Amino acid sequence: MDWRNAVSWAQALPAGPKFCLSVVIALLATTLIGVLWSKPKDFGQVTKVDPTAPAAAVAPPSVPTAGEGREVRPGNSIAQSGRNSVAVQGNSAPGGIIAGTYYAAPVTQQERENQATRLRAELRELAQFPERNDGAAGVTFLEQHSNTQLPIKVYAVLSRYYQATLDEVAPDGALTTFKRQYYSFQSAEVDFENRAMTAVGPLVDTHIRAGWAIYFNYFLLRSAGQSRADIEASGFFPNYGMTFDKAEALHERLSATAFGAEAKRRVRTLSDIQEAARALIADHS
Repeated sequence: MDWRNAVSWAQALPAGPKFCLSVVIALLATTLIGVLWSKPKDFGQVTKVDPTAPAAAVAPPSVPTAGEGREVRPGNSIAQSGRNSVAVQGNSAPGGIIAGTYYAAPVTQQERENQATRLRAELRELAQFPERNDGAAGVTFLEQHSNTQLPIKVYAVLSRYYQATLDEVAPDGALTTFKRQYYSFQSAEVDFENRAMTAVGPLVDTHIRAGWAIYFNYFLLRSAGQSRADIEASGFFPNYGMTFDKAEALHERLSATAFGAEAKRRVRTLSDIQEAARALIADHS
């Protein structure tokens, strides 16, 4: 059958079959057009990879900070004795309260017992390895470079449990009290560091907040009991036009304001919390 006969045959078909045949021909034509005009990669073409090409860089996860605080690299890791046993540096995050992921609220007696057992086990583990590197870190200058990270580790554990479980493990309310105490301390510290660092801005010759953070970090180290000589010897990294003479002048000016007294009070508060954390872990070891 040549094409003329095929056309005549199709024209002679009844209306119903002729319609169906028209639909089939239209679909085939559409598919053919799509194939002809599509790019080869759309049909499973494998992209060749040059094995000698450098791997693409993967950006690290972003961490919220106050301003550009990640520029600060003072390098201090100073452990003091007594109530001022805090070494300071780091960044504060806006509203930077570390919130743990809660376990589901216990409902049945079995769930309550299971969660209490889990919490006791976590506290015993922390008592045995109090300075383990488990990723728990504070969000403020004062927390991050304290001479112990135990308080934030205890808080991170307690933050995963509801009060009913905390009180099941410590009927005297000690765990609940510490959780509230640390939450209040951290909230107040975030607020203090943000206010103080903003106050630094008009007193120094840089308009960059990361520069303010370096000056503020020096001020906080001095408020924690460090001498200028100690800070210089520790490898503190000045930048943004800062010199140690300028940093010391800023420290003296800021210390004469309410920020000076508040900074020392914040250091003493953290020292008290450190002692409370050690006692809490000892009671549940």
